[in-house]
Amino acid sequence: MTQQGMEGKRKLTAKDAITAGALGAVCIAIRFIFMLVGGISPYVWFATHFIDAILIGPVFMLLVAKIQKNGPFVITSLVTGVVLVAATWMFPITGLVGGILCELCLKSGQFRKKGWLVLGFFCFNLGFIGDFLPLWFTKESYLEYAAQMMDPGYMATMEGLLTWPVFGVIVLSILVGSVLGALLGMKLMRKHFVKAGLAQ
Repeated sequence: MTQQGMEGKRKLTAKDAITAGALGAVCIAIRFIFMLVGGISPYVWFATHFIDAILIGPVFMLLVAKIQKNGPFVITSLVTGVVLVAATWMFPITGLVGGILCELCLKSGQFRKKGWLVLGFFCFNLGFIGDFLPLWFTKESYLEYAAQMMDPGYMATMEGLLTWPVFGVIVLSILVGSVLGALLGMKLMRKHFVKAGLAQ
């Protein structure tokens, strides 16, 4: 293949952008829904990243299979952060960092090696942790602001959970959810996506 042909293959096409946009919208919708569900209890809220990582796994792996180019993943992460910036200004920052790390991992694994795919997906999901960071890094101001809108019982439970070991458990849960979501995505991609002609 000529150098010009290789460069054309690496560039995102309009079709790639539409695919990334559609699948990115699914990621945003899942994250938004679980942010709302988190209002049930702090325990539920802190577990949502584990759950949505599993659900987003097939979407992410389909995007990798269909495009196999850098760009869509960092754009999806950043746009998700911008759309949900009302939750916290940290969201776009963590989304951008997670997206960049994801892209680097996928490129290192040439969009095919399982280990790099899983690591890239973990970085992608870790980019969504921005909604939790204010609870630990700007704890007093966040609690003061949240107390105006949240139930006192909810606030008391949440304040008791704001320890660094709990934060470590959240990160670990994102890792476990990412592994499960990635494996689920790969399995569905083999059995269903290939049959349907959605991936090679």
